[in-house]
Amino acid sequence: MGKAVLIAVLLFSQLHLLSIPASAQWALRVSPATIDLLVHRGETVGMLINAANTGDARVTVRVYPMDFRIGKGGAFSFSEPGDESYSCATWLNIDPAEFELLPGETRGVEVAVSVPPEVEPGGHYGALLFETMPGQREMGSPVTSTTRIASLFYVTIPGVTDADVFTGVEIVSVPVPRWVRGAPVELGVVVHNTGNVHLVAAGKAYLTGFWGRKIGEVGLGETVVLPQSERAMRGTWEGTLFLERVKAKVVVGYFDERGELVNEAAMMSFWVVSWQAVGVLGGSIVVCAYLLRRRKHRRGGAVAAVFGPRIRRR
Repeated sequence: MGKAVLIAVLLFSQLHLLSIPASAQWALRVSPATIDLLVHRGETVGMLINAANTGDARVTVRVYPMDFRIGKGGAFSFSEPGDESYSCATWLNIDPAEFELLPGETRGVEVAVSVPPEVEPGGHYGALLFETMPGQREMGSPVTSTTRIASLFYVTIPGVTDADVFTGVEIVSVPVPRWVRGAPVELGVVVHNTGNVHLVAAGKAYLTGFWGRKIGEVGLGETVVLPQSERAMRGTWEGTLFLERVKAKVVVGYFDERGELVNEAAMMSFWVVSWQAVGVLGGSIVVCAYLLRRRKHRRGGAVAAVFGPRIRRR
């Protein structure tokens, strides 16, 4: 239950982007946004998803299953049921699949998740899309729009042994510039889920300067990573330095299949060279060049005075 709440919080800000407002006269809301289930092979689990019309005009809603994936940057993409190898969209049975909502009305959609008796252990994923039917227009507008809101299903199928369901995270890269002129500095990490079930990964960067001096910490956020996929986490450092080589230890933490915290770490470094440092260095180079040139000129004059031409006397 706690895992489901955490995933719901993480994805709420992303899922609302899936909704495209269709009219000022009505608005569709769907809850819960995510469902996290543990279901054994051959079992069927039922639940209720609520759709609400918070506007003041009647709306017709169609409900249908789809596969989904999450890109490295967090963008959702949907495809036909069964397209993804980890799909559970074909397990979702819906009643009703189409209905009308009056202004202010809420309607419950019954969903039965029927797991086949022979299916691979691990994570399986699908989505129910709640879509407003075409033909409804905003007052005074000739344009017809639709709204699509997704409710995501995260279904874990246990195996015969604990080893059948496993997690793992690999740090693929730590994208950081080699040098910056100062704050803000964008830090990040790309992680790969090597397991067969989804997990929640959290990242943090610990920054040190010359002689191991601690200069700051940067949170890189939390994200859901599907099996055999990559996700990027990013953060911003607002520190102020003049001229320094900064080392960053990036740590990614997650809970494994036994509920134990696991940390993976990677090191990287970058130079901070501020505009003030560039000015000081440039000015120092100019001054040094001038002093060297002047010293060379003086030495040349002294040599000429000692070894210059002499007047022969007859």
